[in-house]
Amino acid sequence: MGLAWCGPRPGKGAPDRQRHALRRRPYQARHRFLARYRRGEFAVMSAATTIPADRVPTAPGALPVVGHVPALLRSPLPLFASLSEHGDVVRLRLGSRPIYYLTNAELIHTMLVKQAEQLDKGKIFERSQAFLGNGLATTDNEFHIGQRRLIQPAFVPGRLPGYVTLIREQAEAAISGWRPGKPLQFARVMNELALNVISVLVFSRHLSQADFAAVRGATPHILKGMILRTVYPSSRFERLPIPANRRFDTAVETLHELTGRVIEEGRSGGDLGDNVMSLLLSAEDPRTGKPMDPRQIRDEVMTMLIGGSETTALQMAWLFHELSLNPAIAERVYAENREVLGGRPCEYEDVGRMPYLRQVVLETVRRHTLTWLVMRRTRAEFTLGDIRFPEGTELVFSPTTIHRDPRLYPDPMRFDPDRWLPEAMRERPRSSFIPFGAGRRKCIGDALALLEVTVVAATIMTRWRLAAASTGEVGENVLSAAVAPTNLVLRPEPLDSAATAGGGRS
Repeated sequence: MGLAWCGPRPGKGAPDRQRHALRRRPYQARHRFLARYRRGEFAVMSAATTIPADRVPTAPGALPVVGHVPALLRSPLPLFASLSEHGDVVRLRLGSRPIYYLTNAELIHTMLVKQAEQLDKGKIFERSQAFLGNGLATTDNEFHIGQRRLIQPAFVPGRLPGYVTLIREQAEAAISGWRPGKPLQFARVMNELALNVISVLVFSRHLSQADFAAVRGATPHILKGMILRTVYPSSRFERLPIPANRRFDTAVETLHELTGRVIEEGRSGGDLGDNVMSLLLSAEDPRTGKPMDPRQIRDEVMTMLIGGSETTALQMAWLFHELSLNPAIAERVYAENREVLGGRPCEYEDVGRMPYLRQVVLETVRRHTLTWLVMRRTRAEFTLGDIRFPEGTELVFSPTTIHRDPRLYPDPMRFDPDRWLPEAMRERPRSSFIPFGAGRRKCIGDALALLEVTVVAATIMTRWRLAAASTGEVGENVLSAAVAPTNLVLRPEPLDSAATAGGGRS
């Protein structure tokens, strides 16, 4: 099949010279050729020009034996941001093990949505099964689909209005203890609030203060352990008697014991109320008519506690960090809050009446996307774009980095809620925003997570402003499953009665 030149006038015989270059320098020239094709400089390309994965360029900076592991542990986001200049797909080395990093949002969308059935979740979740069990986050295929159907009733839109009251009550209880001018380690405060919210949603009010404290203490160690187990060159590292592994094992045992005990209460006839646990205990498999196995319930509860606590907590922390840095945006969102709520409690119907708060939430989710690494693995030989991957290949991408790509979001590090005006959203491809994933593996609790952040933010805004009080720069810590703020200290300042009623700024 021939090639038609469509780019700038290169001179006679340009396609032929490209083919000769491929023979002389196949490694570098082939990728220059494919990049020019993707830009439309060639009208036609034969299927024979798809290339095997071993021809994909390797990212610079790999060290002997360990490869890119030190860079991934030290500062993965700068590494990921640098990879787009090397192509749509770039090879990284975890020891001797190659993984392939995707920099192109359209390729990622194709993989997650159009080719999802050809992939499983990869080594990170395979290793996570040892402690998360067979929860939604770790399972695949028909089992995953069946479990998703059983759990879906807890997250349908019709249940969201009932959750607003629970979320608001927990937020009101948390902020009632704040003292004017007393600095707050804000990420920690929001973590406690989010854990209380998810625990009440799952267990109702059957956890003691000691159990709440146990969950709060265990979750961060589990999240950090998940990432370490992803980048360990070998599973042998998981068995080393080092402090991080011991803390991880203890945290897993703590959550297993706690969830097992609460499930047993429900099985023995205890009234758990109208919550997620009661739904799980009463759920029946439509294929067999049997109730869900207790161990399976434990696995699902573990997944919800881990997935629904730190992530929403950090999103709320980043939101108020941005408001503390952007007074004009803060004034506008507080004015909307005064106009809609006037100091009264936030109800479900109010959420849709605060569009600017919604824009602030979405821009926080974009600018501070928490999930910095997602993995998939090929089940058989797999073609993505113009590259052929063998069975068992691990493909990874970073939603955080995609959402900071200047090709999709001009001036991406600037916090700009107007990116989420309807006309601005129409100009971007759907693939440009994937904080909760896409396709059949999209997070089942995405709507609830956004609702929780919105209701908590609205509740705080009826009583407090939060001013920056950090003594140093607020940074990003990615040595966990989520991008967390470091050194984030905020000082609560009460709204006076005039501001609460709709008057001037406090």
